Amino acid sequence: MSRPAWMGNVLLAIGGTLLPLVALEGALRVTNAAPAAIYEADTALIYRLRPGGEKVFVHRPSNGGGAVPVSINADGFRGPPLRTDGARRIIVYGDSFIEGEFVHDDSTFARDLEHLLAPGTPTEVLNAGVVGWGPDQAFVRMQQELPRLKPALVVLAIFADNDMGDIVRDRLFLLGPDSALVRHPVVLHPTLRRALEAQANPTGWRRLHLVRWIERKVGRASGALPVTRGRGPGPAFSLASYAPWALWNAQQQYAEMKAAPDTVLDLLGDSYDADIAATPDSASARYKVAIMDRLLGAIAADLTARRVPLVLVVIPSPIDMCETYDVRIDPRTYPQYDRRRISRTVDSLAARHQIRRVDLWDALRAQDPCTLFYRGGDLHWNARGQAIAARVVADSLAAWQLAR
Repeated sequence: MSRPAWMGNVLLAIGGTLLPLVALEGALRVTNAAPAAIYEADTALIYRLRPGGEKVFVHRPSNGGGAVPVSINADGFRGPPLRTDGARRIIVYGDSFIEGEFVHDDSTFARDLEHLLAPGTPTEVLNAGVVGWGPDQAFVRMQQELPRLKPALVVLAIFADNDMGDIVRDRLFLLGPDSALVRHPVVLHPTLRRALEAQANPTGWRRLHLVRWIERKVGRASGALPVTRGRGPGPAFSLASYAPWALWNAQQQYAEMKAAPDTVLDLLGDSYDADIAATPDSASARYKVAIMDRLLGAIAADLTARRVPLVLVVIPSPIDMCETYDVRIDPRTYPQYDRRRISRTVDSLAARHQIRRVDLWDALRAQDPCTLFYRGGDLHWNARGQAIAARVVADSLAAWQLAR
């Protein structure tokens, strides 16, 4: 074979290989099948949603499958750009229940609430929910952005399942020697920081969607929040034996907070607050209740000083509400277990600080709660659960004359 013919064959082979890869890269870019992660490290908030970020949430087959696109606007909120037409603005702070990445934006609690309130007065409801966040991070964010956003109302959603444990895990606030709330600077574990930076701002070959897509397919990387803290030598983790593991996890996080108060070791290890529900006299349970009490007091005082009305929404856990849920706490094993203790504790602490509140327990229990949440380890409420909650909150705002 002559040299030109040989070289031509090589070029044809290279072209035949590269062209499909280029086409696949183009298709992945168009469909955004492997976007950069939507989370980035933040000095004050530990991490936050990355402005302009996008992701695709994929449901488990047991929850019907399907993909949900999630877009973060330029101001770091899920949903459309901020309005500039003078509409009344409400901001809803919370965790993954509020961000609602498991449903389309139009079916989130924030958007449902906006639709319900808008016919009376042009209203914009900002979705300030972030996966894995606790009320401590929400409070720090409020202090950052309320002077600029000037809302007419702030709604703070508390998930009465793991939100008190979030405060312990985050260490953004501690209880001082006199039990006063102390703002506490923390740093991310270096492994967490590097992982967040690499996921949010890919460099080198990882700029290619094809490379990220392959990494995720083979399990080498993901767009989810990174973890460093293993499950350790405690009880085995499974849905069937979740209660003993959750109790062990609560004790571990409390011990880690005491041993390493300046370093955040985990971003998403927030298990059900089984210590509060089943062992209320334990040291970890008492600490969680005490620091939540101080935190809610600080939030109430701050918003009162800003003259911004505050409404607290208590979201009960499906573990407590649904007797046939995948995860259950057996009262025969844990005789102190009270299925309403976590939500009642949050409600009573809010009452102590004269915070208007909506406890969703009765409303959701009346609507067959087992049908309002996903299953198979995903305990978030579905679109119907969010719609019911939004209606109850809208009615409460109207009764308090806060809906005008």
